[in-house]
Amino acid sequence: MLGKILGQVIRESDGQGLLDDVEDLRHRAIAARQHDPGGACPVDAGARADDDIAVLVASWPLERAAATEPVRESLAAATAALAATLGSAQRAALLDRLKVHPVLTAHPTEARRRAVTEALRRISVQLDNLHSPQLGASAGTPWRSW
Repeated sequence: MLGKILGQVIRESDGQGLLDDVEDLRHRAIAARQHDPGGACPVDAGARADDDIAVLVASWPLERAAATEPVRESLAAATAALAATLGSAQRAALLDRLKVHPVLTAHPTEARRRAVTEALRRISVQLDNLHSPQLGASAGTPWRSW
């Protein structure tokens, strides 16, 4: 399901040609892994598969790797938007007043990862306690200590 959704997004954003190339690359990478599961294949077979994939990617046009427009909501996009709407004197005056304050925050997955790791650790401790022969009835029900 996720593969189909990704394919649809690629097709809608960059066309069927890119999707065809991505699928070709994906199939070649899968085939290379199947020919060399865990390094069981001779070294030259893996190297040939890698070379084949490198040749495929090198054959693609460079424009495919470099966007022609700035990334939405980036500083480059903001600059381009200002250039399109303001004259050079207005832009210069605006830039003279510009103050940039970097804000460093944790990525949401970092905070979530710590919380999940801690929850998994607590579950592990409780499961160990549940199956521990040293704990008797006086130890109480382990899951109540959460």
